[in-house]
Amino acid sequence: MKRLLVWLLLVICAVNFCACSSRVYLQDQSDAGFVQLGVYAQEKALAENIYVLYYQFADTGYLSTDTRYVAEGQNSKTEYNMINALIQGPSSDMAELRGIINSKTKLLNITTNRDYIYVTLSKEFLSLPDYAGDNWQNDPKIAARVYQGRRLAVYAIVNTLTESGTYSRVQIYIDTQGTNSREKLTRREMGFVGDGRESQLLEPLARSMDVVMTPYNALALFMQMLSENKYDVAYELLAKNLNGAEKVPALSDFVSLMSLSPNRIMNYKIKPDFNVSSDATRVVMLLDYTVQMKDGSVYCTDIPVVLHRQNEMWKISYSILGQYWNIES
Repeated sequence: MKRLLVWLLLVICAVNFCACSSRVYLQDQSDAGFVQLGVYAQEKALAENIYVLYYQFADTGYLSTDTRYVAEGQNSKTEYNMINALIQGPSSDMAELRGIINSKTKLLNITTNRDYIYVTLSKEFLSLPDYAGDNWQNDPKIAARVYQGRRLAVYAIVNTLTESGTYSRVQIYIDTQGTNSREKLTRREMGFVGDGRESQLLEPLARSMDVVMTPYNALALFMQMLSENKYDVAYELLAKNLNGAEKVPALSDFVSLMSLSPNRIMNYKIKPDFNVSSDATRVVMLLDYTVQMKDGSVYCTDIPVVLHRQNEMWKISYSILGQYWNIES
C-alpha cells in the first residue's frame, strides 16, 4: 500500500510537471530536474513521511534515489528521519542500491540557519570498509575506492537534505573524539581528492548532480563499461521487462555474447540535449561513437538511444546493442 502511494505521487508529479507535452532539456541546466518531485508534491509527500533518499547505485561512483515512506523515530523532525533512513540503507526491493554510510554511524545533532543546515555525525562515519587494510592509503586502487565511498556518503546526505528546496547548503561535522563535540575535517578526510584543495577544510556543500544517475550519466557510465569490457556492470544498466517489447538475455548469456562479439567501442560522445516523454519515464538521447569491427572501424553519428525510468533508475534500451552492435538476444 505504501509503495502504491509513492507510485501515485510520482505519477501525479510527472503529469503536473510535464504538462502533457514533450520537452527538451540541456545537460548544463540540470538534466535530472524533471525526475524530482514538484514543489507541491514534495510538501505533500514530506507531510506524509515520504522522502527521496539517495544511495549508491551498485558498485559505481553514482547515486540513485529511493522514494519511500519512513516511519518517525524518537525525534519527529524530518531531517532526522531522512538521515537515519540513509544510515539504515535502502528499501529491500531496491536491490541495485547500496547503503553508503557506515551502519554504526550515529546522528548526533542537527541545526539550521536560514537555508544552511549543519549535521554532526559520530566518528563511525569515517570507519574503513572491510576491503581496506591498515595500509590502504598506499594502494592507489583501494585508496581511490575509499575516497569515492566517503565522497558519495557526503553527497548522499547533501542531496537528500536539499531535495525539498528548503536548504541550499549542508555542512557536515564529525565527532572524531567521541566526546559529543563537532569538528570540520579536511576535504581529503571526507573523500574529496584530486583538485589540489585536499588540505582545506570541507565547507558547506551545495547539491551535486554530477554524482547522480541522470539520463546523461547513466548513458555515459554504460558506454564506459562497454569500452572497458565490464559487461556485468553494463548489464545492470539495461532496461528489462518492457512489456515484452525487448527480450534481454540473462546476465551470463549477455556477458558471453558481448565477449564473443568482434565489435569494440573505440570512442564516443553523448550529445547534451535530449527529449523527455510527457510522463517523464522515457528519454531519447543522441550518441556519436566509433566501433571497431572485423573489417575496420565504423563511425556512427546522431544515433538515438532510448532510456527508460525503471524503479527510479534510468536504464538503457537493449535495442541499441542489437541494432548497432549486431548483438542478438
